[in-house]
Amino acid sequence: MLQSTRAIVWRTVKYGETSIICTMYTEVYGLQSYLVNGVRTMRKSGTLAGLYQPGMLLDVEVYHSPHKNLQRIREVRAAHFYKHMPHDLVRNSLTIFCCELLYRCITEPECNAEWFDFFYTTFVWIDELPANRLVNMSLWFSWQLARLMGFGLQNEYSPELKLLDLQNGLFCNQDSLHTAQFVQAETAEIISILYQWNSPQELMIHQALRQEILQQSLSYLRIHLPHLGELKSVPILHTLLRG
Repeated sequence: MLQSTRAIVWRTVKYGETSIICTMYTEVYGLQSYLVNGVRTMRKSGTLAGLYQPGMLLDVEVYHSPHKNLQRIREVRAAHFYKHMPHDLVRNSLTIFCCELLYRCITEPECNAEWFDFFYTTFVWIDELPANRLVNMSLWFSWQLARLMGFGLQNEYSPELKLLDLQNGLFCNQDSLHTAQFVQAETAEIISILYQWNSPQELMIHQALRQEILQQSLSYLRIHLPHLGELKSVPILHTLLRG
């Protein structure tokens, strides 16, 4: 069946001499993989290949068969033209981080309109928001992804409930803490603030705390998604987002 849909590129790998396999999250079909023939030839490498980089927002017309693992693309064009992301190291690294995290976390093909809108908007924000609102984007995005996937926090932080129980996703006190996987008070308070935001905001956090919060967010995701593993993009983010 021929279908038009918006799509977000998550991952592209070489296939054969001139082709690629591109993993995308589509608005209509959810997570799908597409075989794109001949895109790495000299004639096309400077044009079409650029559309299949991680984080690209596309309008595609696809041939879809529910019984195939690899689908085909009939037509592709950019749905959003990035102004800053391709040439800005921080924005580009945030895009790669989000793509890698999504690729590791989401493995089922079912479509979800709320998920797609959130992912699409996030990539636009990475391109367009001022730099001071992007410093904590990776932290915010990780915790919002947990919420979106159905295992968010019971966000009831208070001076009395200032420890974050990662195993159960709730804030508690020392007496009610029954797990070794928990976050101390200062870090837990920042996580609670990040979790409440509807979009990334400016918040001054020193580098060591920012790194700790990101590691805790990934630890929380691994509790629910044991296959997550280690992300290659995290050390690069730590290097770029100093201060």
